[in-house]
Amino acid sequence: MRRLECLLALLSLVAFLQLGFSQTPQQSTQVTAKKTLENYRDVLEYLPPDMSRNKAAKWTFAQRETVNAALKKALVEAGLNGKFRLKVTQIADWKGMTIYAEVPNNEGYKIRAFGKFSDEWKPKLADLKKGDSITLEGNFSHVAYEDLWNAFSLSISMKDCKFTK
Repeated sequence: MRRLECLLALLSLVAFLQLGFSQTPQQSTQVTAKKTLENYRDVLEYLPPDMSRNKAAKWTFAQRETVNAALKKALVEAGLNGKFRLKVTQIADWKGMTIYAEVPNNEGYKIRAFGKFSDEWKPKLADLKKGDSITLEGNFSHVAYEDLWNAFSLSISMKDCKFTK
């Protein structure tokens, strides 16, 4: 009986994956290849159409991995850029100078934005303080639903960043 349950789960996963990858993002016909995304809602438009974003915290591991693969392909591998207005939560040296921001939202889970900077930005980053409002621009390097710091989160990371106040 246990083998049958495993087989059925595997078959449903395969069917789900085929459905998820055969469909395009919700607005794919309206999005140009190099569109700059301006907020987390723009990112959520790239979720597979059959995945409810407000139920993301209840997704199975397989569903989460399917969504993460779709986001990686659509945003990271496609070379899309982000330009987000954020309030600085922290500036740290996490394998390179990084701005971290908690993104206010109504999705029912945490959304965390990270911006990685080259060393030449250190003097400008030193002038920033927690709570400063900035516009962070960069190339998407990682966009994924994951358990981060003991909480289910959508992590949005950008590289080669710059910012303006």
